[in-house]
Amino acid sequence: MTAIVAFVMQNWRVFAILGLVAALVGWHYTDRAIAVHNAVTKAVAERDDVWKKSEQDAIAKARAEAAAKDAEQAKAFAALKDDYEKEKDRADKADSARLAAVRAGARLRIPAGCSSAANVSSPAAAAAGSNDSPAAQFLGEADSAFLVGEAARADEVVRQLTLCQATLTRERK
Repeated sequence: MTAIVAFVMQNWRVFAILGLVAALVGWHYTDRAIAVHNAVTKAVAERDDVWKKSEQDAIAKARAEAAAKDAEQAKAFAALKDDYEKEKDRADKADSARLAAVRAGARLRIPAGCSSAANVSSPAAAAAGSNDSPAAQFLGEADSAFLVGEAARADEVVRQLTLCQATLTRERK
């Protein structure tokens, strides 16, 4: 052990220089490792910011497209509703005019093929479905008004169903 201590004491300057060089090399590589770590962290953060911005842009674009499509559909639905309201108003006026005509004395005529057998001139004619009676048959005021009202109600149901069908067709586009 004394030989080792004597060797170190004789060459202490060499060991000091080697120690200093090792410390400098370690410090240099530690500094490089920190610089590389910082550069990688910065690059990852920049990449994440680009991705985040890209995602935000895509979301904003999708929202804008959805809003435009919603506005277009709302406009189309408003046009369908306006058309429905105009047709309903026109039909209501026509139905009111028909009902007023019935109340003023107009009657619904029963077609010849639909008349009862009592009004047919002969049993053979009744079997054949012909009507040779000279007098036309008409419904009474109450019956005529009822049928005109039912026809108006049925027409309204058809208009509503047509609106529903048009709405569904438009919505599916």
